[in-house]
Amino acid sequence: MVVESIEKLGFIIRFIFDALFKTKNVLFSKNRLIRRTFTEQLFSIGVKSLPLVGIVSFFVGMVLMVQLVPEFKQFGAESLAGGAIGVAICRELGPTLTGIIIAGRIGSSIAAEIGSMKVTEQVDALDVMAIDPITYLVSPRLLAAMIMLPLLTILSDFLGIIGAYIIGVHVMGVVEGSFWQTLGMFVTSGDIFIGLVKTVVFGAIIAYVACYKGLFVKGGSEGIGRNTTAAVVLSIMLILFSDFIITALFV
Repeated sequence: MVVESIEKLGFIIRFIFDALFKTKNVLFSKNRLIRRTFTEQLFSIGVKSLPLVGIVSFFVGMVLMVQLVPEFKQFGAESLAGGAIGVAICRELGPTLTGIIIAGRIGSSIAAEIGSMKVTEQVDALDVMAIDPITYLVSPRLLAAMIMLPLLTILSDFLGIIGAYIIGVHVMGVVEGSFWQTLGMFVTSGDIFIGLVKTVVFGAIIAYVACYKGLFVKGGSEGIGRNTTAAVVLSIMLILFSDFIITALFV
């Protein structure tokens, strides 16, 4: 059992580095199938996720302001609410929420799609046509996720702060000048950078887990459903774990 576990760990590590190494083949590939797959994944992960990420982030910013302003008012520090919320969103909530949303929306989709291809032997057909499944299926999704998640996070940060501004200034009476002043004082380029670094890691986690669960599905349609659920759950767990590690490193 120990030997099997070591072999499986070695296979997973090889899978990770193989897919990462072959991302350069995606960027410079002349194969129309690979280029089209990459473009489709950019659109699916990025553009199609914009409304969901934007709406969730906007309302989370509003909820944060509703929760924090009364607490800050107890100490006469409601003017600091804008800066506090800005730091929380840029360093933590924006990246983590975006990662979890994409894990649920895209991770499940990738695992189900590749799992269906595996069950119907389309993955085997790629081998017959001398197309590497890692280069065609995994690397485009990995590269697209690592590119699009930081961009989605920028949108998430912006809309979260706008939501907080609308509620704080126009509903709860926070002085507009104080809101923007403390936001500029507290939020630094380092906070934004840390958030974007997190999302690159989150994107890699989502793509790796979803593709792995899809490629190695067993048990037909029942196995697809089981592995799809496992992909989402494992992705979220790894996102939260890696979030803690990265946050601890940059504190």
